[in-house]
Amino acid sequence: MALGVNLSWALTLLALHSLLPDGLAEDSDFNQKPEEKKAFDAYYKNQRAKSDTKSIAFRRFIQLYSRNSGRHVRINPNRSIDAIGEDGDKYAKLVIESVNFGRVRIRGSVTDFYLCVDKKGRLRARKRGKWRGNCEFTDRVADNAYTEFTSVKYNKSLIAFSRRGRPRAVISTVKGGVKAVQFIERASNIRLYRAGRKLRKRGGKGIDLYRRKQQEINFMSILPLKPSFKAKVCSRNHEILTLKLFETLMGNLNLKYARKAVRDAAILTIA
Repeated sequence: MALGVNLSWALTLLALHSLLPDGLAEDSDFNQKPEEKKAFDAYYKNQRAKSDTKSIAFRRFIQLYSRNSGRHVRINPNRSIDAIGEDGDKYAKLVIESVNFGRVRIRGSVTDFYLCVDKKGRLRARKRGKWRGNCEFTDRVADNAYTEFTSVKYNKSLIAFSRRGRPRAVISTVKGGVKAVQFIERASNIRLYRAGRKLRKRGGKGIDLYRRKQQEINFMSILPLKPSFKAKVCSRNHEILTLKLFETLMGNLNLKYARKAVRDAAILTIA
């Protein structure tokens, strides 16, 4: 029974293959004829040089992570633009709209302002920037997989931010790999976790936003010691013990010998 079903499927596929045109049945992207590839390349180059005002734009809802500042690009209600948005910030949620091959527009999802560039290369937020040339960019994936955005109207100006998240006027150069102009498009519904990087708020203290708390073990719950003997273990700081507790644990060993063993082994730190 199974053999008959498989044979019928094989005959059906063979019949469909014979009915297909030669171009669909035989040719593919890998064995495309040179003249066809040349014609498509010319069409692609022609369409890339202009904006498509008739087609419906394809939209991507993303967060634009800046490699230089380590945060996300924001378009604020007061028309200011920065790259200090935390993960999940409502003003850091952007919409990238396709214009044509390799051409996009960047719009704030909440503020509905478009990201534009003036003639001096400075970033501006515009309400009516849908069909303005200075609000369109060409996106290019660099060799290290980061995305770079170049202005269409001022084709030497790139979207760039400093390490503090302030906009920078950067002109494209031959040298690549500049952190200020490189970004990562992240989906808005995926949370970002960072390990070991301390973030600092303006006017505040340094805090670890994405570092998980290290597990701490209190010796008082394990050893029958007096309350004056306090100690805890941190996975990143090895064992932190007071001198009295160390003597209690080591018994009647020579203190000089014990200190030398600690210094050589680099395991225990006597506070």
